[in-house]
Parts: sequence; structure tokens; C-alpha cells
Amino acid sequence: MAPEYGATCGIFPIDQETIDYMKLSNRDESQVELIKKYSSQIGLTREDCNKAEYSENIELDISNILPSIAGPKRPQDRINLKDAKKSYQNEVKAIAPNNKKSENSTNKIQAKNTNKLYSDGKNEFALGNYDQAITLFISFAKSSPDSPDIKDSKLWLARAYSASEAYLKAKDAFLDYQSNNQEHLKFADSMFELARVLDKLNEVSAAKLLLIDMIKQYPVHPLIDKANQLLLDL
Repeated sequence: MAPEYGATCGIFPIDQETIDYMKLSNRDESQVELIKKYSSQIGLTREDCNKAEYSENIELDISNILPSIAGPKRPQDRINLKDAKKSYQNEVKAIAPNNKKSENSTNKIQAKNTNKLYSDGKNEFALGNYDQAITLFISFAKSSPDSPDIKDSKLWLARAYSASEAYLKAKDAFLDYQSNNQEHLKFADSMFELARVLDKLNEVSAAKLLLIDMIKQYPVHPLIDKANQLLLDL
């Protein structure tokens, strides 16, 4: 990024520190030797640069250097840090008062925030905060019915009800998820989880039928052994 600090190019010669780093980072010895010889041949070592003749030498008192920030509009612009507040206030004043917010941008922000409800719900579930997870999943379903994550969120809502031992609500939530998500990746998982909920509700016959259906439809599913065992236990 040499143009940002006013230079045409920046030269960083190869010195002993470079060679030591190559050895430290487990470079092959033959590669280290190649770099040493090549840099020496073309004049890119620290010793070579110390011998370089420049058209002009500039001395700099580093105590006069002030901290600064780039921008705000272009990276090559520079503002002293002590002037940042004033510069910001000037930029705000320059904004046209009749500017209107972009509806597209607002929609994107809202979509991002509602998607966050879904991910936050999973985080709360992982932490064992099932009531909070339920609230977030319900809020997400209401605010983002067309989201690609809506199917997952319905399944996680059912799981959250089940984990909080609200089995009747869990049953309804699993059935709601399964009503039109036959092709969803986690559909078989939901069949097994619903069977366990039905068992808790003493609806043993329904649980057995669901497990038998799952075993027939998904014979190589990762949960198939657990499904068989649960079926034997019922």
C-alpha cells in the first residue's frame, strides 16, 4: 500500500532476521540457502541497501509524528486523531437534510436482525436456556416466515419445548414442522425425537408406529440404532 503513505514503492531487504525466521518456520535448508544466494546475487540484502545511493536523504524527528486516521471518504486522505471529532461533525453537517433512508438497506438490516434471532435461539438452547430459546424461535417465525431458516427454526422450537419438558407443546411443534417438510434434511431426526416425546406422553402405540415408519424410510440413518433400541424398549 505504498501510495497511501506517499511512496512509489517500499523496499524491505533480506537480512539475518529474515533467514532466522525462515529456519524458525521450518523451511527446508536448501530453500534457505537458495534465498541467501539469490538475494546476494541481485543486491537485495541489508548490506546492499546500506550501500545504496539516494538522490535525497530525509531526516525525520519521530517525536513530531502525530497519530492519524485514514479517510473517511478515501484511504489516502489523512486526519489527525486529535481532529477526528471536528472532522466528524463537519461531515454530519454536510449531509443533505432531505436525504431519505434507503428502504432496501432497512429491509436488509431487518432481515439480518431477524436471522440473528434464529442463531441466538440456538445459542440459548445450547446454554440450556430453553425458555429464552423458545421466545426467540417464536419471534423469528413471526418476523421471518419466508426465511430459508424457517424450517430449521420450527424444528429447534420443537426441540426446545421437548428439552423444557413441555411435551404437549413439543408434540404440536414437531407435527407442525413435519406437516410440510418431508424433504428437509432433518426430517428423520424429527421422527425419532417426536417418538420420544410421544413416549413421554404415554402415547406408546403412536410412538411405535412412528419409529417403524422411520426405520422403513431411513434404514441407514445415523439414528437408526437408537430408533431400533427405543422400539424394543416400548
